[in-house]
Amino acid sequence: MVGNYRMNAIKKQNQNTEIKMEISIFRTSVVTEANINKLKAILDILVGAGNWNFDLEDADNILRVYYPPYQNNFLANEIKKYGFLCTELY
Repeated sequence: MVGNYRMNAIKKQNQNTEIKMEISIFRTSVVTEANINKLKAILDILVGAGNWNFDLEDADNILRVYYPPYQNNFLANEIKKYGFLCTELY
């Protein structure tokens, strides 16, 4: 019974914890709409539809995401698995 109480207390504490979200900026090698379409499904899953965009007019082919910053390395590595360069700038 005590163990069950502890699990419920941990779950309640986790529900009350606010996840810090920030806009992060990455330099990428994504250069076309076709490239973006290759990444769309994984970005929608990881970051959420509407929480990311590319600026292909920028020289660095910027990817902006609204995402927990502590997961930026994970996100960059996932994009690299699709064959694109991805480096966090901010």
